[in-house]
Amino acid sequence: MVVQPFKIAVSGAADGDFDESIKELARDVGRQIALHHFILLTGATTGIPQFAAEGAKQEKGMVIGFSPASSKREHMNKFRLPTEKHDIIFYSNFGNIFYQLINVFLSNIRHYRSYENPCVNIVFSKYS
Repeated sequence: MVVQPFKIAVSGAADGDFDESIKELARDVGRQIALHHFILLTGATTGIPQFAAEGAKQEKGMVIGFSPASSKREHMNKFRLPTEKHDIIFYSNFGNIFYQLINVFLSNIRHYRSYENPCVNIVFSKYS
């Protein structure tokens, strides 16, 4: 039997003036995900998801992103989003409003339908 690694989605603010402690917390979450051999899912964006991706990559973790763009070119030029901290980026063509639903969808479906391979969604909020 092949055991699939857990997939943990980290989402949060993509822009803003982040306190260094928040950046480090997100990086630490990414590091912990990688150290436990889990897969990090993000919105392939800047801010909190990017900090988590940086942490995961520091520990040689796997990072998969879901972009609002239709292609790598659009991802980088129109949306001006990073690519360097992701192993795989899926280009959804959903735009800024709906592409994060992919992370939510994966987290909820996996969590409720499979106890062998659940997903967890971690959301950073300044109100938490």
